[in-house]
Amino acid sequence: MTSPKFPALPKVDPLPSGSMTPTITYIPPSLSSTLATLPVLGIKAAAHPPDNVSNGKKTNHWVLHLQISQTGSVRLDISPTGVSTGAGCLIVRKLDYIVSSNAVKTYDLAVRGGLTVKSILDCLQSEHKDRFRFTSSGQGCRFWVDSLLALLRQRQITTVGSETQTARAALQRVWGLGGQLVPAASQTPIMQGTFY
Repeated sequence: MTSPKFPALPKVDPLPSGSMTPTITYIPPSLSSTLATLPVLGIKAAAHPPDNVSNGKKTNHWVLHLQISQTGSVRLDISPTGVSTGAGCLIVRKLDYIVSSNAVKTYDLAVRGGLTVKSILDCLQSEHKDRFRFTSSGQGCRFWVDSLLALLRQRQITTVGSETQTARAALQRVWGLGGQLVPAASQTPIMQGTFY
C-alpha cells in the first residue's frame, strides 16, 4: 500500500520571531471557501468609539466593511494576537449588517464592478497587507487601514479619489461619540506599525 501524495504547501515568509500565529482568521471558518461568490458592492471605513491610550490620550480602532448585500458585509479587522512579537491577525468576519451601530465615524468608498471579497483579499495578500506588526504599545490599526485605502485606490479598486482622500484625512484624527473630534489635548497621531 502506497501512502497518499499531498500537494506541496505554498511557500510563505516566516512569521516574526518564530511565531506560529496565522495571519488571517475567518469567522465562520467556512467563509474562506465562499469568498469568490461574495460580490463587493462598496466599502465603508469605520471608526469605533475612542479608547484611552495613556495620560488622557485617545485613539480609535478602525476597520473596513466590504458590503456584500443590502443587509450584510464582510469586516476586515486587524487585531493584535497578544504575542510579544506584536504580530497582528487579520480577522475576516461575515456579518448580517453593513456597519456596526457603535461606529462613531464612517466613510463610503465606491468600487469598480465585478469585485468579490476574494479579489480584494488577493490584492491585500499580494502586497503582504495581511502580515502586520503592531507598535510596542499595541497600536497601528489606523496606519493599517490608511495603507489599505491607499492600495485600493492605487489598484483602482476604489473609484473616487476624493472619497479616499477624505477617509485617509479622517484617519489622522481621533473621533468621539456623535462623530465629533475629541479635544485637541486627547488627540494622538497615527502610530506606524510595520508590514513584513
